[in-house]
Amino acid sequence: MTTDDNGKVKMSEIPVELTAGMRSQQVRFAWEMAWSDNRTQSAINAGYSEASAHSRGSRLAKLDKVDRIVQWLRERVAEMVEVDVQYVISNLQTVIQEGMKPIPVMAPGGRETGYVRMADAPSAVRSLELLGRYQRMWEGEIKQETNVVVGVQHAGDTMTQERWEDMVSKYAKPATAHSHESSQ
Repeated sequence: MTTDDNGKVKMSEIPVELTAGMRSQQVRFAWEMAWSDNRTQSAINAGYSEASAHSRGSRLAKLDKVDRIVQWLRERVAEMVEVDVQYVISNLQTVIQEGMKPIPVMAPGGRETGYVRMADAPSAVRSLELLGRYQRMWEGEIKQETNVVVGVQHAGDTMTQERWEDMVSKYAKPATAHSHESSQ
């Protein structure tokens, strides 16, 4: 699969059977729609006049042939990028694990103070939020519970090792059916 300088699949890669019976402007419109859902701008980029772009874009976007080309192009892009849900989830989990690692707080002179901080709390919290949204964990949950977890993640930059372990044991457990039952 060949791409242009912007990483987009070239129009010449679209199979002839998908473009049969279409004018080149219509094919170009479909190609533009694969990269943007803006019908008007796609029509302008395909060479239609700005005055008629809105109505043309609306009409062309409804054609099955256009939709088939858009879907074909998007499938090719997905294959090339090789990003899927599991890849994203795996990387979010890595950010969480790395971001929640305790780092000893050092006193001047290099001795440990007995306190720890999280390596990257904001990234870990954001990744937890994204995973929670993906798994729809927050639907029906009591908002205060979510705020408590986020508050603990941000509460102070330092904490003792004992407090760290207590927090991890309390909040880092996988979601259970029980956690959802409390909100029902």
